[in-house]
Amino acid sequence: MLLQLTIDPEFKNLIPPLAPDEYQQLEQNILNDGCLHELIVWDGTIIDGHNRYEKCQKHSIPFKVRNWHFGSRDEAKEWIMRNQFGRRNLSDYQRSVLALRLKEIIAVRAKEKQREAGGAVIQKSDKPPIRTDKEIAKAAGVSHDTIRKGGEFRDMKWIIEKCRESYAFSVLVTVIGICLMILIAFK
Repeated sequence: MLLQLTIDPEFKNLIPPLAPDEYQQLEQNILNDGCLHELIVWDGTIIDGHNRYEKCQKHSIPFKVRNWHFGSRDEAKEWIMRNQFGRRNLSDYQRSVLALRLKEIIAVRAKEKQREAGGAVIQKSDKPPIRTDKEIAKAAGVSHDTIRKGGEFRDMKWIIEKCRESYAFSVLVTVIGICLMILIAFK
C-alpha cells in the first residue's frame, strides 16, 4: 500500500499547472522509469511533487518522500515559489505573477518585523535601501518592468471578474481591450 499524503489546494495552486502535454509526458516517464524524484512533505502535506504523487497513486508506483520543516505556511509557500523559479520553463508572465505572490508573503513578514521593532524604523545603515520589486524580479529572473506589468495584468483579471459579477458589460469590454494591449506588450 502506498503512503497517503495530504494535498493542500493552496499549496498546489500556488504554481501554474503543467500543460497537458507536460502532464502526459510526466505520466509516461513515471510509467517507464518510476518516480525518480522524492516528494517534499511537511507534516504529511505535499509541498513539492503534487503531479508525481497523483501519477504514482493512479498507477500504484512507489515513491520516496523527504520530510522538511517549515516554521509557518508562509514559509512553506515561499519555498514552493522560490523552488519553481529554478525548475520549470515558466513564461515571463507566470514568473512575474509568482514573484508578486512571493512579494505579498515577504511584505507580511517585513510588517511583522517592523511591528516587533516598535513601528517604522528609520534606516541608520549607509547601505542603500532594498527595493523589493527589484529583488523579486531578480529572484524570478525577469525585469522590474515585467513584474510591474504582471501586477497590472493580475489587477486587470480581478477587475474583469468584478465586472462579470456585476454585469457591467461596457466596463468589461473596455477592460478586455486594456488587457489585450498589456498582453501584446508582453510579446
